[in-house]
Amino acid sequence: MPHFFFNVRDSRGCRTDCKGQDIPDLESARLEALKAAKAIWGDRTGDGPREVRSIEVKDEADRRVMIVPYH
Repeated sequence: MPHFFFNVRDSRGCRTDCKGQDIPDLESARLEALKAAKAIWGDRTGDGPREVRSIEVKDEADRRVMIVPYH
């Protein structure tokens, strides 16, 4: 089963996913990234400006296979 990593990028830099997850395919990885973005955005506090963030999905060869932006 393919292994994907979900790195979170924001104005402070990139938080690297060191463990990753076994996920059946790229579409399932996209859905997992969307779910993670929703969870992260739900944890957002404060009334400051919304910054653009993204989840960078990489495969086990460390190739970026997609970027899921959210803000």
